[in-house]
Amino acid sequence: MYQKIGDQETCPNFTKNSSLMFGFTNGCLTMSRWDQLNVFFKNSGAKVVFGLNALSGRTIGLDGTAIGSWDSSEAEALIRYTANKGYIISGWELGNELSGTGIGTSVTAQQYASDTISLQNLVQKIYAGFQEKPIVLGPGGFYDANWFNEYVTESLGSLQAITQHIYNLGPGVDDHLVEKILDPSYLDGGSQPFRDLQNIL
Repeated sequence: MYQKIGDQETCPNFTKNSSLMFGFTNGCLTMSRWDQLNVFFKNSGAKVVFGLNALSGRTIGLDGTAIGSWDSSEAEALIRYTANKGYIISGWELGNELSGTGIGTSVTAQQYASDTISLQNLVQKIYAGFQEKPIVLGPGGFYDANWFNEYVTESLGSLQAITQHIYNLGPGVDDHLVEKILDPSYLDGGSQPFRDLQNIL
């Protein structure tokens, strides 16, 4: 959730709550915090790709599938504010780990492609007249061959980069993480999804 300019509703901070799925309550990114982050991005020379909430406007079905189209109004307000302030964002990515079966919930490939096209249209509209425009990336999730194939086919022309998550080393708290990092054969295990994705592209 992102605060909109002139919005009088409260914009609560994220707070830690270990009883919730990801360990935090719902929260809101205030524009003052976004301003602070952009000062940091500029001062550090960071190239920023920002992930947008792809679940806005959807309901979650009993099977964990997100139902309905993406409500882009909050994202549009954030992107427009960012462009108007002259903040440099290298890319806008829609969602996080919603591909295939997802983590906690998922979005069908066809719907995700439609929403990605909507994001691309927004970016083109908001950045019309800008010499440099941010790229649109997606889906930022785990590789599922059938899902990715449909997504790439349906969103053709609206993506400048395909993103996927791969955790072949396991969780960061693994006691054997250092040994895994230093073992080339273990690291090679993460290469197959890239080969599979290359075949789709």
